[in-house]
Amino acid sequence: MEKGESYVQYGVLSQQGAIEALTKLNGSLHWKENCKILDVGCGPGNVTYDYILPKLPRSTKEIIGIDISPDYIKYAELHYGKHPIFAYKLMDIVNGDVPNEYEQHFDYVVSFLCFQQFSNHKAAFEKIKRMLKSGGEMLCYFPTSTKSTELFTFLAKQQKWNQYLCNYEMHCSPYKDSVDVESDVRRFLTDMQFKIVFFNYEERHYEFMDKNLPSAVRAIAYESLKIPEDMYQQFQADAIKAFRDLNVMKFNENNEGYYDCFYKLVTFHIIKQP
Repeated sequence: MEKGESYVQYGVLSQQGAIEALTKLNGSLHWKENCKILDVGCGPGNVTYDYILPKLPRSTKEIIGIDISPDYIKYAELHYGKHPIFAYKLMDIVNGDVPNEYEQHFDYVVSFLCFQQFSNHKAAFEKIKRMLKSGGEMLCYFPTSTKSTELFTFLAKQQKWNQYLCNYEMHCSPYKDSVDVESDVRRFLTDMQFKIVFFNYEERHYEFMDKNLPSAVRAIAYESLKIPEDMYQQFQADAIKAFRDLNVMKFNENNEGYYDCFYKLVTFHIIKQP
């Protein structure tokens, strides 16, 4: 199964997250007519197409999806690229260059379940500021701590994987060890000269199904850790075993294995100050 197809099939959290985030933001958000939108970390494109597009004005001019994964961009172009207002571009929001045509181009930036995957939020937000028009708005939703951080820490201690995981913290949220997430994120956004219109912080729980573990390992590790293709099967096996060793599996009424996962979540709506 291709990476994009796998994400669409098993990415229930991303779909539920988009619905919840848009519901939370509904009170503060009023989409502008003729708007142009940038989707940062668009993945395979299904979340924006299925959950954001139906809420937009019919006059919306453009939705550009960017992602660091060639597989995701390929999937998005194939399945949604024929829509007249959609386009997709391979771009690294941390280390990539901002195309000239994107400078002060967008009315909105949206990003759901992306910013937990890298630590250098300052570089990403500096690029986002450059791409937003004056008074442009950003809608964002991401967990500040995840099970993958615990998994990477465990595997990094193994000699076999240390060379691939020695810089794993680059692929983790900068708030993973924060004792006051809300204050730290608010302070960062203010320091970046954004006006906070809406902010929500909460501690959440979900049941992660054991059957989805192989796909989750691939989604988390394949791109960011750059495991060689000929070693991936062994990495996947070791990562799955490590996850099962680190967590207690429970069983639901259908005798399906699952894990209790707890995480801290932030949702916010901010505006670029003139």
